[in-house]
Amino acid sequence: MPLIESLQEPVSPRDPVAEPERAPAPLRWFAAVAAGSVALGYALAAALLALAVSTASGAGSAIASVPAVAVPGWLVAHQVPLSIQGAPLSALPFLPTLVLGAGIAWLSAAFARRTDDPRDAVRLVVVVAMTHAVVGGLAASLLGGAVAVAVPGAVLRCGLVAAVSAGLGVLRRERFRELLGERLGARLWPGIRAAGAAWLPLAVAGALVVVPALCLSASRIGDVLVSSGSIGDGFGLVLLSLLYLPNALLAGWAFAAGPGIAVGPVQAGPFTTVPGRVPEVPLLAALPDGAAAGWWPIALLLPVAVGAFVGFTCGREPGSRRERLRSAAVAVLVSALGVFLIGILAGGSAGGGSYESITVHPVVLGLATFGWLLPPAALVALLFPAGLDDEVRVAAPRSATEVAADDEPETTEDAGPDGDPDAAADSAPDEDPDASAEAESGGDAADSEDEPAEAIREDELDEAVREDELEEVDPRDELDPDEVEWADLIRRVQQADTTGDPRN
Repeated sequence: MPLIESLQEPVSPRDPVAEPERAPAPLRWFAAVAAGSVALGYALAAALLALAVSTASGAGSAIASVPAVAVPGWLVAHQVPLSIQGAPLSALPFLPTLVLGAGIAWLSAAFARRTDDPRDAVRLVVVVAMTHAVVGGLAASLLGGAVAVAVPGAVLRCGLVAAVSAGLGVLRRERFRELLGERLGARLWPGIRAAGAAWLPLAVAGALVVVPALCLSASRIGDVLVSSGSIGDGFGLVLLSLLYLPNALLAGWAFAAGPGIAVGPVQAGPFTTVPGRVPEVPLLAALPDGAAAGWWPIALLLPVAVGAFVGFTCGREPGSRRERLRSAAVAVLVSALGVFLIGILAGGSAGGGSYESITVHPVVLGLATFGWLLPPAALVALLFPAGLDDEVRVAAPRSATEVAADDEPETTEDAGPDGDPDAAADSAPDEDPDASAEAESGGDAADSEDEPAEAIREDELDEAVREDELEEVDPRDELDPDEVEWADLIRRVQQADTTGDPRN
């Protein structure tokens, strides 16, 4: 085969090159994250139970049962309702769930830093969710005796908690956040991002209700701890209150938004209260034991402040006022929906009897959250100045003729002495009609000669530029004397070849 035919056809750098197929992440990475998250939840439940049992009075041999009791504790961390000796327990603490979710998110974020393929991130979320769902279903089916769990509920709640936590962990990487933003589009993503930022002021608003209530009930809390009987039992009550502290923040937000909270027959709201007896738990001692005070409606300003924060977050986004208003509406809607869902999880039963119903009125709370946040969010978002998009829309579009006229260089050949083209026209001599006719008849010939003339002028200009460059850089400045002599000799030989005179 000839050499020329055997050569491969060169590929132009402009030709599209197919992106190489990414290899999926190793299976051991998925297995490590899934197994590690399950083990983390079990270790968390076992540690909390061991701490509570070891400090309780008369613990004795109860510590030996911690590994077995940690299995229901693992389910509690996934917000799975239990039935203990026939007494339902569905109002579960949020703090173990938050710690477990943070652990799953941390493992998922470590996985996301080692891959660039978004499909691996989706596979990880599915694997972690399925693993927790299967383990939760097996744990619920194997439990018996004093503790009973519904298997379908265990599968569903364990899978959802794991999926949400793993998804948030994967989104900690900026690349995957940008891909999700492209999928959702500019209509939804800014609002969802603002809704994520709104959870911190929501928690702060709830804390501004709970912390003063605890301070005002300090004497009642002290009576509860004293009546516990021992330091260990008092420590157990304090630990139980800490586990339910996120629930208390949600209750504080429900108080500030208006619906309030109900613990059995006891109700507390900014306008009305129904006092009554509550369990001997320090956190519940913050519930009012009398009529509503006249200054409690001040708490209604907290949702207004949270709505203003949402509007400020959306107002900083680039775009028009209409786009910012839409982002504020999406953020408020997502926040209200999240409050509604969490309110459903926070409610339930705490052992039956008089405390069969513990609720923050999730439906009313979600609607109140939307109603309180939307007006200040929209107002603050509209107060920001119009962005660049508004200025572009207001400006009148320019025609193609105007754009071409701006791009043409200014010529001064026909201008007068002062650069005025009108003066040049006035100073031009009168033309002879015969000469004009001859010029018109010879116009075509002149046009045909314009292109060679322009080409000659361009060649002369290029030669002048090359001569200037040669004059600026003198090779003799960088060569030694011997090299200069050889260069002169070569130059003479080349001149002799061009002239045809060998004597030169």
